Amino acid sequence: MIAVRRSRVLLSLVGALWTIGVAGTAFAQSYPSKPVQLIVGYPAAGASGQIARIIAPALSQALGQSVEVVDRLGQDGILAATHVARAPGDGYTLLFTTTGMVTFHQFLHKNLPYNPQQDFAAVSLVAGVDNVLLVRPDFPGKTVADLVRMAQAAPGRMSYARVDVASTNTLAMFLLTTLTGAEITMPMTWDNVERSMRAVVDGQVDLSMQNIPAALPWVRDGRLRALATTGRNRSRALPDVPTIGETIDGYRANAWFGVVAPRSTPREIIRLLNGHFSRFLAQPATQALFDQLGAETIGGSSDEFEAFIQAERTKWRRVVAAANIGSP
Repeated sequence: MIAVRRSRVLLSLVGALWTIGVAGTAFAQSYPSKPVQLIVGYPAAGASGQIARIIAPALSQALGQSVEVVDRLGQDGILAATHVARAPGDGYTLLFTTTGMVTFHQFLHKNLPYNPQQDFAAVSLVAGVDNVLLVRPDFPGKTVADLVRMAQAAPGRMSYARVDVASTNTLAMFLLTTLTGAEITMPMTWDNVERSMRAVVDGQVDLSMQNIPAALPWVRDGRLRALATTGRNRSRALPDVPTIGETIDGYRANAWFGVVAPRSTPREIIRLLNGHFSRFLAQPATQALFDQLGAETIGGSSDEFEAFIQAERTKWRRVVAAANIGSP
C-alpha cells in the first residue's frame, strides 16, 4: 500500500489551496457544526480506502470540522451503502462510493437493501482508476493477444483469481472473455485483494485483475507483471503498459470513485460540498497525490455526476446480462 504519510507536505498544500476563495455565507458558517463521517465500504489497502484517506483531511480543513473516515466493511460495500442510505440527510454522513455501489450491485445482488436510484444524491465524482491485468513474471504470454491465443487453445485451463463478482475487476475479466470468446476459469473466490494477488505469485492461478493503486506495489517490486490496463488511454502510472483496447476493439472497463449523500440532503449542502471538491480536485498538488496511487482526478458538478451514474448503470447492466451473472 502506498504510504500516504509520505505525502504530508503535498497534502498540507492541497488543504491550504482548497480553502482559498471559499465564500463565507451564513449557511456555510452554520454547516457543519459537528464532525462529518465519510463512510468507506472496502479495506484501507484498496483504491477506495487510500483515496478516501487523501481527501478527508483536505475536506476537514475546508469545512473547519473533522472529517472522519469510517470503515463499514463487508458484503461488497453493501453494508456501507445501506448505512448511508438510511442516515439522516443532514450532510454529516457521506458515502465514498465505488462504481458498483450505485450502478451494478443492483444487477448482481438479489434483494439489495437499498435503492441506488432513489436513496442517494450525487455530490461529486472524485477519481478514476484503471484496472490492470496481472501475471507472474515468468508467464509465457507477453501480450493480450498471446493470452487470448493461449486461452483459446486450451479452453478452461487458464485461471483467474477473483475476490468477488460485484467489482469492476471481475466484470472487466468477464468483458474480456465475452469479447474474445476465451474460456478462463474462476476456480474460487479469495477473501481479499492481497491474497488473490499472492495466489498468482504462488502459481495457484494464472491471472489477476486489480485496481492500479492496489497492484502498483506488486508490479514495482517485481512480484507481478502488468500485462495490460483497462482504460481508454494508457495509465500515467504505467505508461509503458498497453491498454487491452489496443488489442481488443471497444474494450474499456475502469473504476471510479465519488461522494454521494442521502437523497434528502439539502441542495445547499450538496452545492457547498461540491464546491469544495471542485477546488480541491483542480489543484496540481491534488493530481500529484493521486498520481502516486495510479488514479486521476475528475470532478465536475453534482448534476454531471448524477448523469454519469445513470450512463454507467446502463453500460454495466449490459455487461452483467451478457455474462449471465445477474441475480435470479
